[in-house]
Amino acid sequence: MLAGALQAAMLPGLDKGEVQRLQTVATLARTYKDIFSDYVDYRGIEAELVELRMKYEELVKKIRNPAAN
Repeated sequence: MLAGALQAAMLPGLDKGEVQRLQTVATLARTYKDIFSDYVDYRGIEAELVELRMKYEELVKKIRNPAAN
């Protein structure tokens, strides 16, 4: 969406209303990207997944070999 707005903004002969609309689209797309990254913590999710995987593996080992515990 942002790329399309930027390409359209480069066209000659745009009227003031069209320029404002494209500017609004670009601003909204940029704001969405900035806010979205605040809410999605991919590194945190990945760290949690790794931790859960290790706990799961430990649990499976205990279940498969209860005498070793």
